[in-house]
Amino acid sequence: MKKKKKSKASKRSKALKKQRAAVKAEASNKRADKPKKDIIKMPLSDLLKIIGVFAAAAVMLFVGLWAFKAAERHSILSQRNELSSAGVDRYLEADVNGVKQFVHVRGQNRNAPLLLIFPDYPGYLCASSDYLLGNELESYFTVVTWDMRGTGQTEVLNAKNGIDSGSSFTYKDIAEDARGICQYVRTELGRESDRFIVLGYSWGSTAAAYFSGKYPGYVSAYIGVSQVVDFKKGVTSKLMKFAEVGLNEGEIENFNNYVDVMKLINNEENVVTGEMFRKAVSMLDGGSKLAPSIYSIETSPFCDRKAVSAFKSAPDRTETYLRSVCGLIESDFQNNLSYFNYYLIFGGDDLITPASAAESFGLDEEHLIIIENGGHELLFENSSEAVGHIREIIFGE
Repeated sequence: MKKKKKSKASKRSKALKKQRAAVKAEASNKRADKPKKDIIKMPLSDLLKIIGVFAAAAVMLFVGLWAFKAAERHSILSQRNELSSAGVDRYLEADVNGVKQFVHVRGQNRNAPLLLIFPDYPGYLCASSDYLLGNELESYFTVVTWDMRGTGQTEVLNAKNGIDSGSSFTYKDIAEDARGICQYVRTELGRESDRFIVLGYSWGSTAAAYFSGKYPGYVSAYIGVSQVVDFKKGVTSKLMKFAEVGLNEGEIENFNNYVDVMKLINNEENVVTGEMFRKAVSMLDGGSKLAPSIYSIETSPFCDRKAVSAFKSAPDRTETYLRSVCGLIESDFQNNLSYFNYYLIFGGDDLITPASAAESFGLDEEHLIIIENGGHELLFENSSEAVGHIREIIFGE
């Protein structure tokens, strides 16, 4: 049998397939031989250039932020009164009770009456009080402020030496620190026999009242602003008022919420924890008209990033302090100041330390001052009016 001859078309088809296969193989070989673009295989000089660009950008960002903070600090400092030739402006590091304590002394007249401020602790730094109250108070007094244990530059100074300045303490410990600070400031200023006008503010007023009662030889007058008299009594009365409003308006859920917080505050163990306190303050909107961000310690231009309050950075560290303060009752306050002609200033709208808590003391209008439309943060929200009353108390103006 004769084999069929393949057609010319069939031969051409096979030839084309071979040609195409050869072209594909050649193209594949070229791709394999072509070097891959890999940053690891880039020349070292090119890689360093890229790293340099990113590093330069990071440095520029850091410098920009630093310049912004520096400008902010300069702006606030420039708003303060220029210090007179008779003035004093000193930052001190006092070694008191085994803890280095950061103290600031400032005033337009180094011989003006000494005013020691117990700030709202746990919470605020002397730096915050300085730049918000400085112009108001330093014209009349030599103002002494300090960063208490676990707070601000005091915490930073001690951390450098491996010392925990704020692990556990009560308001009585703060009062003992104040005694050492007063003696230190007296010596540094050459005013060994001078006494201090003691200004206790909110939580700081507990330590201030106790200090004044225990060490009257250091005190010429006592002024309590947003004074803590009986925390449980004051807060409970306001929670009850809010609960009644909710009930009258048919808001049963709100009523129940306030009742639950009151039960926490008035527990059988008679102990107010930090958690209970925070819940109560949250329910009462902080007791102020304005947000406390106006003097936020985290953004204070006088403090570095580590100089924050223990209350803000580690609330559990102040638990002992909170319990000691919340356990105070009216009789404790009266016993501390029984030998003093003391003055109390409250905000009419204060929900945390309401003036009603001091009504049983029978003080006249000269000694019990109520600033209408004022909240708990009187020294910041109503500073001019509050300072006016302080000046009138001391100088009779």
